[in-house]
Amino acid sequence: MNNQTTITKKEKAKKVIIDPRLKLCIYSLFEKESQVIIKCSYKATYDGESIRISKSTFLVPHGYNLYTSRLIYAHNISMYPEWTLLKAGAEFNFTLVFSSLPKDCKSFDLIENIATSGAIIIRDIQRNDTDIYNLMVPNEEV
Repeated sequence: MNNQTTITKKEKAKKVIIDPRLKLCIYSLFEKESQVIIKCSYKATYDGESIRISKSTFLVPHGYNLYTSRLIYAHNISMYPEWTLLKAGAEFNFTLVFSSLPKDCKSFDLIENIATSGAIIIRDIQRNDTDIYNLMVPNEEV
């Protein structure tokens, strides 16, 4: 006896209806998985200059008053309270990984929110399709 079933009549395809709450949940999970990668370069101006990054560094999308993209990971840079010492003229490269930005965000700011001077602040970064950015950190702000 054959265990295979043969359909002889042409069956009408049934439309599957997905609960809107489930769609929203799936969308939220997908959005959480996306990340923004900022590849930074900084050129030291004098021997003994130092650099670090604080966990309170965020991406702030323009037009979203209460939304910030949080720092997930920092590669090749010291985290507060430690410092990375630099030599004059040395170009120092590091990478920051942030949580996702809203899909319709067109531009954003990178802001290190610290109580002392020397915060890294880069304004008006234009969003691209890859969410991978190469930025030069200005000397006067570190």
